[in-house]
Amino acid sequence: MPIIRLACVFLIGLILVKNGLHLTSWSFFGILGLIVIIAFASYEEGLLFNIYKDVRRRMSKWIPIIDANTCDGCNQCVLKCKAQGLQLIEKKAALTNPSICLSDGDCVSECPRGSIHMEWVEMKKADPHLIGTWRFETIEKERPSKKS
Repeated sequence: MPIIRLACVFLIGLILVKNGLHLTSWSFFGILGLIVIIAFASYEEGLLFNIYKDVRRRMSKWIPIIDANTCDGCNQCVLKCKAQGLQLIEKKAALTNPSICLSDGDCVSECPRGSIHMEWVEMKKADPHLIGTWRFETIEKERPSKKS
């Protein structure tokens, strides 16, 4: 069945190219259409591109994690933060803007109670300027097999 479907797509692409070749300005679009259609069909069937895995990238940033149970709100970490990403909220330190964190860990060494430690935290999207320390990982998951 996949070969028949690919042959039909190929014939449609040939018709697009043949019709496109009559008008010089349309020949580019005809060939482009053929390439797109064949590539799409081949990807779906796994024929042209040997793609059997779903590949995603996970982005993590090295940021301070504050234990609210042990933080006494002394404000030393907030004053030490060069990026001004830490603030006191309800008398506890909090990282209010992780995207501007420099990932330098100065706040960790400044905390007298040891309430702050650095950790890799997964981020939904990367900061456009990539301020701080980032880690990008490729995650591969097996594609579910198609049922005919």
